[in-house]
Amino acid sequence: MEEHRVRIGLLDTQLLTVGTGRTLPHALGDSLNSGLLTLLPGMLEPILDPHHGVIRIKSLSLAVSAAGTADPAHLATLLAEAITRGVDQALALHTPMLVAWPTRESYLAHYVRYRWGERRFPAWCFEEFAALDELTPAQVLTHLVGSDPGLLRVLAAEDPRARTLSLLAGEDCRQLLAELLREPAGTLAVPHLLPGQLTLRITGTAPGVLARHTLELLFGVLARQPSTVPCAPADLLPAVMAVVALAALLTRDPPLPTASPDPPVDPVDRYLHRIGDLPAAFRQALRRAGSTPALRQLLQRQLRQVRDQHTHGSQSDSAPAHAPLPGPPTWTSPRAGCALLLPSLVGHGFHELLDTRQLNQLVVGTLEPGDRNTAGSDPLLTALIPADPRQPASPWPPIPARLVERVHPDARAVAGLPGAGGWSGLLLALFASGLPGLRHSSADYLRRQFLAVPGTLRLTDHEATVELVGPDLAVVLAMGGLQGPQLPIPWLAGRRLQLILGGLRP
Repeated sequence: MEEHRVRIGLLDTQLLTVGTGRTLPHALGDSLNSGLLTLLPGMLEPILDPHHGVIRIKSLSLAVSAAGTADPAHLATLLAEAITRGVDQALALHTPMLVAWPTRESYLAHYVRYRWGERRFPAWCFEEFAALDELTPAQVLTHLVGSDPGLLRVLAAEDPRARTLSLLAGEDCRQLLAELLREPAGTLAVPHLLPGQLTLRITGTAPGVLARHTLELLFGVLARQPSTVPCAPADLLPAVMAVVALAALLTRDPPLPTASPDPPVDPVDRYLHRIGDLPAAFRQALRRAGSTPALRQLLQRQLRQVRDQHTHGSQSDSAPAHAPLPGPPTWTSPRAGCALLLPSLVGHGFHELLDTRQLNQLVVGTLEPGDRNTAGSDPLLTALIPADPRQPASPWPPIPARLVERVHPDARAVAGLPGAGGWSGLLLALFASGLPGLRHSSADYLRRQFLAVPGTLRLTDHEATVELVGPDLAVVLAMGGLQGPQLPIPWLAGRRLQLILGGLRP
C-alpha cells in the first residue's frame, strides 16, 4: 500500500458564542484550532486510506451537540469526530460538495480541460490554480507538464485522438516540446508503432510543424502504453522525435522504389547525412537513434514501410475522381472557426472573382492583425483553402456594388475594415449579417466568439468536415444555418462542407 499522510495546511474557524465575555471566543478559537490540528489528521487517515489521489471538499454540514461544554479539548474531539464522519459519508454518498480524482495527474488533466472550456467539474474544485488564471490554456498545459510530465500520459489515455493538441498553435507545440525536453530521460524506451504511424507525411522542417507531429505521435504511443508498464514521456521522446525527423526527410526525398537489395551503404545512413536543415533537437535525436541498435531498427522499419508504400503508389495507373488531398487525413487549428466564413464566401460567389491565393489571404485578413502572420501558414486553413505561395500575386479587383448591398445595415461598420483589398471586411460583414441578434457586433467580438475557435478539419472523398470545440454562442450559429451540411466547395473538387458545433451538445 502506498504510504501517505493527511496534512492540514490551514484551518480557519469562526466561533459565535452566546452569553460569554469578549475575550472568551478568541481564546476558545485558538485552543480549538490547536486541538483540531492535532486530532484531525489521525482520525481522517483510516477514512482516506483507500482513496489515493486528490479530494476536494467545498463544504460539509455537521451537527455537533456540545451544550454546556466549554472545555476546548472536549470540543475539539467532538468536532474532529463529526468532521471525520462527515467526510466518510460524503465519500460514500458521492455528494456534489466533494469531488475525488484517483491520481494527481488525473486531477491536473481535468483542470487542463476545464481551462479549454469543458465544465464537467465546478470552478471551486480548481481554486488552488487561481494564480494561473492570467495564463492562456496553452501556457497552463505547458506549465503543468513542466512540473508533472505524467499529466501527458493521462491526457493521452483519456484523449487518444489528441483533441487537446488540436487546440494548440505551432508555437504552443514548440513551447510544450521544449518543456518536455527539459525533463531528464531515464531508460531509453522504444515505442511500438503501427505501420500507419511510420508513414507520416510531414511537409517542411519548421520547429512548430515538427513539434506538433512529435506531440501527436507521442500521444498515440502513450495512449497505447500498457498501464502495467508505465513509461515516462521523456523516455519515449528521443525515439518519437527521430521517427518524426526521418519522416520529414522521407517526405521531402522519398526513397527510390527498388526490388533489388540495398546498396552497401545503409539507406538510413544516407538520410543521416541530410539533416542539416532540421532543428538542433531533432538532429540530435536522429543521430542518437542512428547509433542505438534498437532505435536504428525502428528507423529501418520506417524506411522500408515508406519505400513499400511509395512503390505500391507508383504502380497505380489511375486515381479516383475525388482522391483525398495529400497529407494527413485531419488538420487541427486554434482558428478553425474561420471555416464558418466559407458559406458566405461560396454563397456570395467570392471564388468566381478571386483566385485561391486571394481567398486564403482574405480569410486570414479577417483575424486579429497580430495573428495574421502565423495564420498564413496555419495547416488547417492551408488545407481548407490551398494556396501556392509561389503563385504570382494577383491585383485585387474592385468590390462589386451588388455584394456591398447584401450587407445588413447593422453590419456595415465592419464592411469598411481595411485589409486584403477591403474584401476581408466585406466577408466578415456578410457573415455577421446572417447572425440573428448579433449583426451589430464589432469585428473584435466576432473574432473572439467565432473565428478564434479551435477545431479539426477532416477531408474525405466527398466531404470537408469541420468540427469546432464550442463556441459558446453555437445556438446563434445554428439559427443562422451554420450547422450541418453546407454548400459544396468548388476549389476542393466539390467536396461538401459539413459544420459540426460542439457547443450544441448538452
